[in-house]
Amino acid sequence: MDRCYALGGSSGYALKGKKMAVALTYGDIDPLRSGAVNALRMFQDVCAYVEAQLVGSVYGTGLEPGDILKNKAVMQEAFELGKALAG
Repeated sequence: MDRCYALGGSSGYALKGKKMAVALTYGDIDPLRSGAVNALRMFQDVCAYVEAQLVGSVYGTGLEPGDILKNKAVMQEAFELGKALAG
């Protein structure tokens, strides 16, 4: 993420006004213990700093390959987030 700061120049940041989203998986049942909350906050801060529009985030736990695909609620959230990014 620190490399995004290099996208700044005299006219501002190249990401200014761009829509962004976060899709995050983590290998723990607790988003606090896993560090997921810290990662989400970091993305919020970076988007605010470069004046990008954070449309939203979707996240879930996956202890085994394919776990996220089995989570219908998270998959629906990801679909809706994709629509928000596109529209």
